Amino acid sequence: MSRAAGALALGLALCALPAAGRAQSSNDATFVRQAAAANEQAIRDARLQLRAGSGESVRTYAQSLIDDDSLALVMLRAAARDAHLVVPVDASLPPSPVVARGAAPVVNAVAPDYFRVVIADQRQMLALLQAEASGTGSAALRTWAADELPVVTRQLAQAEVQLAEATQFTHP
Repeated sequence: MSRAAGALALGLALCALPAAGRAQSSNDATFVRQAAAANEQAIRDARLQLRAGSGESVRTYAQSLIDDDSLALVMLRAAARDAHLVVPVDASLPPSPVVARGAAPVVNAVAPDYFRVVIADQRQMLALLQAEASGTGSAALRTWAADELPVVTRQLAQAEVQLAEATQFTHP
Protein backbone atom coordinates (compact mmCIF):
# COMPACT_ATOMS: atom_id res chain seq x y z
CA MET A 1 0.00 0.00 0.00
CA SER A 2 1.34 3.37 -0.89
CA ARG A 3 2.05 5.98 1.72
CA ALA A 4 -0.74 8.21 0.41
CA ALA A 5 -3.29 5.37 0.51
CA GLY A 6 -2.19 4.44 4.04
CA ALA A 7 -2.51 8.03 5.20
CA LEU A 8 -5.95 8.27 3.59
CA ALA A 9 -7.10 5.04 5.29
CA LEU A 10 -5.80 6.26 8.64
CA GLY A 11 -7.52 9.62 8.17
CA LEU A 12 -10.82 7.96 7.33
CA ALA A 13 -10.55 5.68 10.37
CA LEU A 14 -9.86 8.64 12.63
CA CYS A 15 -12.82 10.53 11.17
CA ALA A 16 -15.09 7.57 11.90
CA LEU A 17 -14.23 7.56 15.61
CA PRO A 18 -15.85 10.88 16.44
CA ALA A 19 -18.92 9.93 14.37
CA ALA A 20 -19.27 6.71 16.35
CA GLY A 21 -18.91 8.66 19.57
CA ARG A 22 -21.56 11.12 18.41
CA ALA A 23 -23.92 8.25 17.54
CA GLN A 24 -23.41 6.70 20.97
CA SER A 25 -23.87 10.06 22.63
CA SER A 26 -27.07 10.54 20.65
CA ASN A 27 -28.36 7.13 21.82
CA ASP A 28 -27.48 8.02 25.40
CA ALA A 29 -29.22 11.38 25.07
CA THR A 30 -32.34 9.68 23.68
CA PHE A 31 -32.35 7.21 26.56
CA VAL A 32 -31.93 9.99 29.12
CA ARG A 33 -34.81 11.98 27.59
CA GLN A 34 -37.10 8.93 27.50
CA ALA A 35 -36.25 7.80 31.03
CA ALA A 36 -36.63 11.31 32.47
CA ALA A 37 -39.94 11.84 30.66
CA ALA A 38 -41.29 8.49 31.89
CA ASN A 39 -40.31 9.24 35.50
CA GLU A 40 -41.71 12.77 35.38
CA GLN A 41 -44.95 11.51 33.84
CA ALA A 42 -45.32 8.82 36.52
CA ILE A 43 -44.78 11.44 39.22
CA ARG A 44 -47.39 13.76 37.69
CA ASP A 45 -49.94 10.94 37.37
CA ALA A 46 -49.32 9.83 40.96
CA ARG A 47 -49.71 13.41 42.23
CA LEU A 48 -52.98 13.61 40.32
CA GLN A 49 -54.19 10.52 42.19
CA LEU A 50 -53.17 12.05 45.52
CA ARG A 51 -55.02 15.29 44.75
CA ALA A 52 -58.08 13.38 43.54
CA GLY A 53 -58.66 11.95 46.98
CA SER A 54 -58.30 8.35 45.85
CA GLY A 55 -58.60 5.48 48.31
CA GLU A 56 -55.87 4.73 50.86
CA SER A 57 -54.24 1.88 48.91
CA VAL A 58 -54.07 4.02 45.77
CA ARG A 59 -52.67 6.95 47.73
CA THR A 60 -50.05 4.74 49.39
CA TYR A 61 -48.97 3.32 46.04
CA ALA A 62 -48.95 6.76 44.41
CA GLN A 63 -46.79 8.22 47.20
CA SER A 64 -44.38 5.29 46.97
CA LEU A 65 -44.12 5.82 43.21
CA ILE A 66 -43.48 9.55 43.71
CA ASP A 67 -40.72 8.80 46.22
CA ASP A 68 -39.09 6.12 44.03
CA ASP A 69 -39.28 8.09 40.79
CA SER A 70 -38.12 11.35 42.39
CA LEU A 71 -35.02 9.55 43.65
CA ALA A 72 -34.60 7.89 40.25
CA LEU A 73 -34.57 11.34 38.60
CA VAL A 74 -31.88 12.58 40.97
CA MET A 75 -29.77 9.51 40.25
CA LEU A 76 -30.43 9.76 36.49
CA ARG A 77 -29.23 13.37 36.52
CA ALA A 78 -26.01 12.27 38.21
CA ALA A 79 -25.49 9.43 35.72
CA ALA A 80 -26.23 11.77 32.82
CA ARG A 81 -23.70 14.27 34.16
CA ASP A 82 -21.11 11.47 34.24
CA ALA A 83 -21.97 10.79 30.59
CA HIS A 84 -21.64 14.54 29.81
CA LEU A 85 -25.38 14.87 29.17
CA VAL A 86 -28.10 17.03 30.67
CA VAL A 87 -31.48 15.73 31.77
CA PRO A 88 -34.21 17.98 30.43
CA VAL A 89 -36.47 19.28 33.17
CA ASP A 90 -40.08 18.57 32.30
CA ALA A 91 -39.41 19.55 28.70
CA SER A 92 -42.33 19.30 26.29
CA LEU A 93 -43.90 16.22 27.80
CA PRO A 94 -47.23 15.14 26.39
CA PRO A 95 -50.35 15.39 28.57
CA SER A 96 -50.75 12.84 31.29
CA PRO A 97 -51.59 9.41 29.85
CA VAL A 98 -54.15 9.00 32.63
CA VAL A 99 -56.02 12.00 31.26
CA ALA A 100 -55.16 11.39 27.61
CA ARG A 101 -56.44 7.82 27.75
CA GLY A 102 -59.69 8.89 29.35
CA ALA A 103 -58.89 7.51 32.77
CA ALA A 104 -60.06 10.30 35.02
CA PRO A 105 -58.92 10.22 38.63
CA VAL A 106 -61.16 8.04 40.74
CA VAL A 107 -62.37 9.38 44.06
CA ASN A 108 -63.05 6.06 45.77
CA ALA A 109 -61.13 3.10 47.14
CA VAL A 110 -60.08 1.73 43.75
CA ALA A 111 -58.68 3.18 40.55
CA PRO A 112 -58.41 0.40 37.95
CA ASP A 113 -57.85 2.81 35.05
CA TYR A 114 -54.91 4.39 36.85
CA PHE A 115 -53.31 1.01 37.48
CA ARG A 116 -53.88 -0.14 33.88
CA VAL A 117 -51.96 2.93 32.70
CA VAL A 118 -49.24 2.42 35.33
CA ILE A 119 -48.82 -1.24 34.33
CA ALA A 120 -48.49 -0.38 30.63
CA ASP A 121 -46.04 2.42 31.41
CA GLN A 122 -43.97 0.27 33.79
CA ARG A 123 -43.70 -2.48 31.16
CA GLN A 124 -42.40 0.08 28.67
CA MET A 125 -39.96 1.39 31.25
CA LEU A 126 -38.72 -2.14 31.98
CA ALA A 127 -38.02 -2.69 28.28
CA LEU A 128 -36.19 0.65 28.08
CA LEU A 129 -34.10 -0.14 31.18
CA GLN A 130 -33.29 -3.68 30.06
CA ALA A 131 -32.09 -2.43 26.68
CA GLU A 132 -29.91 0.24 28.27
CA ALA A 133 -28.54 -2.02 31.02
CA SER A 134 -27.40 -4.58 28.44
CA GLY A 135 -26.36 -2.03 25.81
CA THR A 136 -23.10 -0.38 24.92
CA GLY A 137 -23.86 3.16 26.06
CA SER A 138 -22.32 5.12 28.87
CA ALA A 139 -21.22 2.99 31.81
CA ALA A 140 -22.91 5.39 34.23
CA LEU A 141 -26.23 5.11 32.37
CA ARG A 142 -25.96 1.32 32.10
CA THR A 143 -25.39 1.14 35.86
CA TRP A 144 -28.32 3.46 36.56
CA ALA A 145 -30.58 1.37 34.34
CA ALA A 146 -29.47 -1.87 36.02
CA ASP A 147 -30.06 -0.32 39.46
CA GLU A 148 -33.55 0.84 38.44
CA LEU A 149 -34.67 -2.54 37.09
CA PRO A 150 -35.60 -4.03 40.50
CA VAL A 151 -37.41 -0.83 41.53
CA VAL A 152 -39.56 -0.77 38.39
CA THR A 153 -40.13 -4.53 38.65
CA ARG A 154 -41.42 -4.01 42.21
CA GLN A 155 -43.59 -1.08 41.14
CA LEU A 156 -45.06 -3.17 38.33
CA ALA A 157 -45.81 -6.10 40.63
CA GLN A 158 -47.47 -3.78 43.15
CA ALA A 159 -49.57 -2.15 40.43
CA GLU A 160 -50.68 -5.58 39.18
CA VAL A 161 -51.78 -6.53 42.70
CA GLN A 162 -53.60 -3.21 43.08
CA LEU A 163 -55.36 -3.71 39.74
CA ALA A 164 -56.41 -7.24 40.70
CA GLU A 165 -57.84 -5.94 43.98
CA ALA A 166 -59.51 -2.99 42.26
CA THR A 167 -61.19 -5.13 39.62
CA GLN A 168 -62.22 -7.68 42.26
CA PHE A 169 -64.23 -4.95 43.98
CA THR A 170 -65.70 -3.56 40.77
CA HIS A 171 -66.56 -6.97 39.20
CA PRO A 172 -68.08 -9.29 41.82
